[in-house]
Amino acid sequence: IPTVLAEFHRRRIQRGLKAKMIFPKGSIERAFQVKDLPNTEVRILPADFASVAGLQIRDDKIDFVLWTSQPIGTTIRSQEIANYHKQYFDFLWKQAKPLK
Repeated sequence: IPTVLAEFHRRRIQRGLKAKMIFPKGSIERAFQVKDLPNTEVRILPADFASVAGLQIRDDKIDFVLWTSQPIGTTIRSQEIANYHKQYFDFLWKQAKPLK
């Protein structure tokens, strides 16, 4: 998993793509690992919850990934669903605190 994520971020940064990432308190170590990457903003949710799920929203696509021992993911292509998840992300972003 670390290799896959490192490659993802390398390509994202190379393409100049911005990332906003929200982590639960229980993943603060991971948040510190990515917070200083170029074009990256990181926030921490005030309440902790256990989650092995990741969500990436890009244009009309939503990528869902479960980061379990054998990661599994799927992509949904729907502008309506992407808009809904973007609103949900924006709500959580406002609740989350900047990582210091």
